[in-house]
Amino acid sequence: MQCWRNSFPPTASIGLSRMRNPSFEEYSLLPKDGASALDLNDGYREQRKTSSWRVSGWTIALCSLFVLVDIAIYLRIRHILPGMDLQPTELPIQNPYIGLDELYSLTDVKPSKFDPLINVPILATQISRAEPDKAFPVDTHQWLSDYGTLSPPDRNLHVTDTLHTIVQFHILDWGMEQCALTVRLPARDATLPHEYELKDTRGTIRLDICELDAARPLNPLNLTWKKHPKCVKHVGTIDARVGEEVQLEPFSCQTGTFRAFEVSCSPDMPNCGVNVWSNHDDTWGLYLTQYQTV
Repeated sequence: MQCWRNSFPPTASIGLSRMRNPSFEEYSLLPKDGASALDLNDGYREQRKTSSWRVSGWTIALCSLFVLVDIAIYLRIRHILPGMDLQPTELPIQNPYIGLDELYSLTDVKPSKFDPLINVPILATQISRAEPDKAFPVDTHQWLSDYGTLSPPDRNLHVTDTLHTIVQFHILDWGMEQCALTVRLPARDATLPHEYELKDTRGTIRLDICELDAARPLNPLNLTWKKHPKCVKHVGTIDARVGEEVQLEPFSCQTGTFRAFEVSCSPDMPNCGVNVWSNHDDTWGLYLTQYQTV
């Protein structure tokens, strides 16, 4: 028996394999020349660099467009709202009681009747002729509780021959727009939680009250004898009596407005003196009594 040996060359074997297997994949060796390989790598890098520059360019263009649109919107809003640079204390005060004036002036609606109310100052501080640059502290009775710092509604009326008191009120209640400045003093032997000093003539203390040029909230840190608002109108002279409540003539006080006053000894009683504190139980010193006007 004679055996035959496959004597086909390698290339022929590969060719036969391709013919037998149609899915045969062919691999090619990379060129042995190093320069050709470097050319391929450089081409790939150049392609990536070009693509990266293209993406970066579009990104910069879009960001620039967004910035320009934001600037245009800001300038438009600034043009529409010229008052946007105003400080909070300079913003106009709007009336929260919308339509009530028309309701009661154009209809037969009868409002309820209300008793006079007491409006205590939102600010009460002192200025001194002897210390013209001193800004007196406010809220000196605040105290630290388990829930934080509390500020009681204590207001100080302190007037001497060299010391004046400045008070400011905020008129809040609509339809209660007739106001009267009121001074109420305790009796001599009254037991009070705070100091009470009185230098009077036969139980009467004559105080001068003038209205200040202050249509906006005052900053107590800027209130000194030299820098406090000027007096624009003498409101009147009040003869405060020990143990009694005394009022000046009522005046019109529009809701939403601020009114500030300076209290001093009357020129015909220059050596007067009073130092009294209001508290959460009783209202002493100077306050406004508001009366119903609708």
